[in-house]
Amino acid sequence: MFTSIEQIESSVSDGGAGARAVGGLDSNTSFVDQKLVDEAYESLEKQHELRSEPRRRLWAEQRSAAYLLKGKKQGRVSKCLKSLAYGKDGVNVEIYDERARFGNLMTCGNVWTCPICSRNISRIRAREANKALAWARAKDSEGFINATPMMMTLTARHGRKDDLAVLVNGLLEAKRMMFQSKKWRKIKPRIAGFLIAFEITHGKNGWHPHFHIIFFVKTSSSKEAAKLLSMKALWLRCLRSQGLSGNGHGFDLAEGDKVGNYISKFGAADGFRTSDAVKRISDAKRAGNWDLASEITAQHRKKSTRKLGSGRNPWELLEDYTHEGDNQAGALFIEFAEVFHGKQQLQWSRGLKQLVGVDEITNEDAADADVEFLGELDRIGITISPRDWYELLKKTTRIQRLEILETAELTDDDEMVWLKVEELLGRDADRELDNYRQIKERREISYQHS
Repeated sequence: MFTSIEQIESSVSDGGAGARAVGGLDSNTSFVDQKLVDEAYESLEKQHELRSEPRRRLWAEQRSAAYLLKGKKQGRVSKCLKSLAYGKDGVNVEIYDERARFGNLMTCGNVWTCPICSRNISRIRAREANKALAWARAKDSEGFINATPMMMTLTARHGRKDDLAVLVNGLLEAKRMMFQSKKWRKIKPRIAGFLIAFEITHGKNGWHPHFHIIFFVKTSSSKEAAKLLSMKALWLRCLRSQGLSGNGHGFDLAEGDKVGNYISKFGAADGFRTSDAVKRISDAKRAGNWDLASEITAQHRKKSTRKLGSGRNPWELLEDYTHEGDNQAGALFIEFAEVFHGKQQLQWSRGLKQLVGVDEITNEDAADADVEFLGELDRIGITISPRDWYELLKKTTRIQRLEILETAELTDDDEMVWLKVEELLGRDADRELDNYRQIKERREISYQHS
């Protein structure tokens, strides 16, 4: 399997065994079959297209979010991956294991409205939550687990005519009242800690905001934990105090060891929401790979089974607006963004992170930790000067700028990448900063060997 143009060209030019690796050389002659060589190039291009398409869709969705929220308080997404980070003097094209990214750019860190930052943040949060689950299920010297994880789901009756802001604020106040109740104060000493995730979908019955709460109960008995967390009547009273009501689905409690029917929403290696996500989820549900932490940390991975009548989450609304031209979905995304601005997506109880050994990391830092590029940096291809970069921002779209990364992934020849930059600029690029960087790198290498 070839991953770059240079590998094919080198294999053919070597002749003999090298050319046979391409499949284009008859073993009894020195004749290179150009048809088979062309097939090798075509195969490389198809690999590249398959790998690039999910990222192109994701960047297109980010562009849509920026357009929809332009001029609004949630509009910071419009500057994501565009402005130079503070103290950086150029935009690097960084290569990580045959994948390329733009380095030294600011991210918005918005978990609600930026599909790229949300993807990165949610994967980091899932790892943190899974660490908490691992701590809970670890056994002491006597064979007892640290705690029993239980998942509580809280929501309210909702309809198409409900005002989202009123519904969300009512739910938040009802939750606050529940955690201030006598019942909660009574059982709190038995709780090692908890995680609260806030989610929302939109379907035939309008908006459906809800909480997933994982409690870590200080017991090895799931029956005892369930009895302790029997709070349905309390939750319904809290809803009524806010003018809301519940139904059979307003309160649910699931045992942690039974949530193996779910797949980890972050299990996919590519880190993108792809068209086969629903199949991957259903397959892994059967395999029992979907866990409790995954259920609460990454709604952007949870694809709704729309044929069964369930709703769309905000990322699916944005996806349908971007790729299907669904203007109603776009309007719903704006409504969601305005109401959820400033709300917490994931909340840890005080002291739980320290208890389970999880370090504090902000959404901004988590957004910078791009899930595609957590390995070692192979090399820096080129460095684009600030002047050229900001001119590219004026002259090109986000998708057009992706062509720079895609070129860097197809070839190890940096000159080809520069030619793509100059094609987009419509003039010669300023390579002085890149030349200075290379000189500096050579000096550092020479110092290391001296």
